[in-house]
Amino acid sequence: MRFGDGSLSGGATNYWDIGRDNTSTGNFTFTLNGSQKGYISTSTGAYTAVSDLRLKKNVVPLSYGLNEVMALNPVMYHMIDEEQDAKKHIGFIAQEVKQVIDESVDDLNNESTEFYGLDKSGLVPLLVKAIQELKAEFDAYKAAHP
Repeated sequence: MRFGDGSLSGGATNYWDIGRDNTSTGNFTFTLNGSQKGYISTSTGAYTAVSDLRLKKNVVPLSYGLNEVMALNPVMYHMIDEEQDAKKHIGFIAQEVKQVIDESVDDLNNESTEFYGLDKSGLVPLLVKAIQELKAEFDAYKAAHP
């Protein structure tokens, strides 16, 4: 299937192709303007975002770490349309995360008609960096206190 932002015959400038990869894996793929963005595995049913180095540029070490993790505010909540006795969700408030880690929250064109989204998977590298920093601190402490 193809979804575009204009008439497909008229040359849509942005389009998604969503369908099965019959040439290799048989996975259900998501492709934007000819560049694969993710897929659903036929073997596990898991969604996987493409992360191949060949599709990346301007790669630099992550500057965020433990300080930013400590500034996050994990919460439990109900969505507005849920009943009070429904099971609560765990997560973050996008506007709060945006103040700490702007890259994890999409920008809006119009705050009165759009809603913020949070890419929680983007927080995983941050958590790994924070653990690495804690490990380095612990190793330094152990070396100074044999």
